[in-house]
Amino acid sequence: KKNQNKTAQQRKVISWLGETGATDAIPALVKVYRRAEEGDPIHQAAAYALGQFRALDKAIVRAAGDNPITALEDGEENMDLYDQLEDARLHGKIGKRKSLPLSAMMGIAGALGVILMILLVVNLAFGGGPEEVIVPTRVGGDGDDPGHGAVLDSLSMLRTIVNENLMDAETLQEQFGGAIINRVVDCETTFLLRQPYTPPGNAMFTYPDLADWVAQVEETSTALNLAINQHNDICQRAMSPHIGVLRENSEMVTAYDGALTLLAQYWGEVDLNGTTDKCHVTQPTIPEDYTGIPQDLLDRQSGLKQTKEQVDLAMELLRDSWIAFDLACENDSFEETVAAARSQVTAAREAFASAEAFLSVADGEVAYTDAVAVTQTLDSALETLPILEENLLDIESQVLDAKVGSNGALIIPTPPPTETPAPTDTPIPIPTETLEPAAIAPHVNMLRFNIEFVTSPREGALTLLTQYWTDVGAAGTTVGCQTIQPEIPEDYTIPQDVVDQLPVLG
Repeated sequence: KKNQNKTAQQRKVISWLGETGATDAIPALVKVYRRAEEGDPIHQAAAYALGQFRALDKAIVRAAGDNPITALEDGEENMDLYDQLEDARLHGKIGKRKSLPLSAMMGIAGALGVILMILLVVNLAFGGGPEEVIVPTRVGGDGDDPGHGAVLDSLSMLRTIVNENLMDAETLQEQFGGAIINRVVDCETTFLLRQPYTPPGNAMFTYPDLADWVAQVEETSTALNLAINQHNDICQRAMSPHIGVLRENSEMVTAYDGALTLLAQYWGEVDLNGTTDKCHVTQPTIPEDYTGIPQDLLDRQSGLKQTKEQVDLAMELLRDSWIAFDLACENDSFEETVAAARSQVTAAREAFASAEAFLSVADGEVAYTDAVAVTQTLDSALETLPILEENLLDIESQVLDAKVGSNGALIIPTPPPTETPAPTDTPIPIPTETLEPAAIAPHVNMLRFNIEFVTSPREGALTLLTQYWTDVGAAGTTVGCQTIQPEIPEDYTIPQDVVDQLPVLG
């Protein structure tokens, strides 16, 4: 009966610790939970108390990274919760707080890392003399903090960083994974660069191997920062209002009825018939070079400057091509000039394709190789982070049980490095060498330009041919036989060294 009374008293004290939010007792409750046999009343009481701590952690309203204890004591939104805990502590009004389901309680030991800032470390001693009662005591050393608490706080902070890195890595991976297909990232989502974390000196002294864990976490932060920088750089360029003007001007002349498209069609007629009846057609508008970008902005944003220069060059080539056409009309010199003129038009088309490449990069689009490189970096981080979190949880348990050596340091085995599992497959071809976007984008955009040229809604070769065969199907004949075949671009040749490095482009 005496032992029964003792057990009842212990259960009551353990429950009281959970009900009152006595965070100092968490490490000791973890020990009790692990050491007591499952089904033992003490084990059940510890599970209940730990469940209450978890429920308390979830109930405290606070911003990410805020100290939950400070938020509980100082936050107005937590006033009712604080008063409830005070009632339990001072007046014994326990059992009123909503607890976690039993299934969550049983797994609470592995989830304790969410509870930040354990201020003190205590040991609840069970066993010994028959009259022994539960007494919270400090572990190791003297002074304000022997190091255990600082080590646990540091490990908890590292796991917080790991969890935040994991969430942002998953979001970035989703964005850049989609960018492999559609080449665009979502600039409405913002990410903050990770800052280095330095544990306090007493934590590093008490547990020197903490530096190894910091280095492993920092490695994932560095990888994440690479992706964040890429994302932020893309979105910063996309926010320039001048890009819209440059794009509008470019699209004006490359549309199906734009100056470049029509000029290519007219010279196509000359190539087939030796002449054209379009000499008296009013020339479509060719915009003047855009001069609305301040020079200091061009000096600061090299990408914007390159984009403007490329658009200006393409416009200049187009104007020269129209001058050549007007001269051929005036002098009736089509046969002598058609070859040079066609080359000039081709140069203008390639210049606009290259300009489109610069506009795409400046407007928030992502080159294929950039997207692949970022997703590969994030893949490695996403493999590493869950393993790292599990290892940090394990080392926290070892810190709780560790003894202090003669030199004042905790006696804990050296942590193994966090190994990243080897990928099982690589579904996306990764170039052996990194290609600059400027080396790839012109080829991609030239191919796109050729496709859009023949699929133009009104005058593209594929569109018209489909219409003519539809006429044949309906009427048995078509007027298409008397029309001039629209231009179909020659096959575009990509340098072999580019294809070798990026086979999907071939």
